[in-house]
Amino acid sequence: MQQITELGIDIAKNVFELCGLNAAHEVVYRKRVRRRQFLVTVLNLDAKRIYIEACGSSHHWARQLQRENRSVTLLAPHQVKPFNTGNKNDANDALAIAVAGTQAKIRPVAIKSFEQQDIQALHRVREQVKKQRTEVINQARGLLAEYGQVLPVGVSGFRRGVPELLEEADN
Repeated sequence: MQQITELGIDIAKNVFELCGLNAAHEVVYRKRVRRRQFLVTVLNLDAKRIYIEACGSSHHWARQLQRENRSVTLLAPHQVKPFNTGNKNDANDALAIAVAGTQAKIRPVAIKSFEQQDIQALHRVREQVKKQRTEVINQARGLLAEYGQVLPVGVSGFRRGVPELLEEADN
């Protein structure tokens, strides 16, 4: 087998698709591997550069490969899409990732540390809780309006209005 200079990896939940290119950017390697075989398989290839599309678990795998002294680059999905040829499938996606990685104009996505991912997760959870709170308040305001009790829009108006409604003896 020829030396693999670029390795494009399409990450999925259980099965990963690998596509290796040589120095002339010709496909010299294709393989589908299961999650538990992935790291060993990639480390045995000794590819010069590894490209992964930035998606769920890509930061984890990039950190794992970097620990093994591999050159890993994450690519934004919108930058990989133009290089996808043929039908959309894992093998073609892996090829598109490898080809996109060879382009000088493509800017990589920074690989997040554990701490950065933790902070991002906290922000996402907080935004979700705020969204759910707004949905519950709007639903409660709508139900109360059905009974002729109109509360002001917003969290603070709702918080002031509910105790007042509950204190009214004839309600």
